[in-house]
Formats: sequence, C-alpha cells, structure tokens
Amino acid sequence: MHYNEIIDPRFDWPLDTNNLNRQVTSKYTDANATHHYVDANGNYTNGNAYILSSNAFTNFSVNDAITNNTNNGTGYITVKNSSSNVRITITEGGFKTGDQILKSANTAISANITSTVILSGTPVTNFTFEDELNESKRRIKILKASYIDAIVNDFKKKLGE
Repeated sequence: MHYNEIIDPRFDWPLDTNNLNRQVTSKYTDANATHHYVDANGNYTNGNAYILSSNAFTNFSVNDAITNNTNNGTGYITVKNSSSNVRITITEGGFKTGDQILKSANTAISANITSTVILSGTPVTNFTFEDELNESKRRIKILKASYIDAIVNDFKKKLGE
C-alpha cells in the first residue's frame, strides 16, 4: 500500500460501479452538472458560453461576476447582447439550462437560464470527473521481489526492531 501511495484503504482503491455511483450522488447535487471544462488537449480551461433568459439580464452588466445558485459554477459576463442574451466566461464548474444564476455583488439579482450554448471548452460532468479519477487508481505498481528484503529491513529499522 505504501509503494502505491495508498493511505486510506477504503477510498484510495478503485471503487466498483455501485460504490462509485453512491459516492457521486452523495458528493454532488447533480452528477450530470459540469465539473470543469477542458481544451482539445485535455487541459483544464475556462469555458465560454452564451446563456439566455427571458429578459432577466436587465440588471446585469459586462464584467459582472456571476454564481450558479443551482449547481457549482462561477464566471463573469464578457458580452451583453440584450436583456435576454449574454456571453460568459466560466471560471469554475458550469451553467446549464434550468439553473439559476445570481449576480455575485448583489445576490438579490437573479436570472433563470432558459438555454445554454457552449462556444469553447468541452464540459466534463461531475460523474465523468469522478469516474476518471476512480479509473486512475486501477494502475497498481508491483514491487520487484528482489527489493522485498531491503524494504522489510528498512521498515524494521524505522520501527526500532
């Protein structure tokens, strides 16, 4: 376990499908909400999207920070096309149809998203993120037999035996 950097034997091993599903549903409000965005190389990136709402962006302005009140998500408005259509840069999490957003500087100002169009960045859902993390734990390193005696002796020295 030490060789594979496994500290918690309960959660550092890969989970089976049922336990993974239980973990995701207990950790996130919505398993299908966006966890983050990636670029073409799989690197974390900001997402860019148009979000629409029925004339609810009247009190929103360019550069206003926004927060997703329904799921996890933060960003800011980069373009205000109309009182029903804004372009946003998503810095964390995501925004999707049905979510409610709040103006970060004044949370009394809100809008319900009626449509979302992703312009750049590929969304990665909470479930996909947790599944990829879980799959990365399947690669287990096996110690060569020729090193076992040296490691056991070193471990005994550290224990003071």
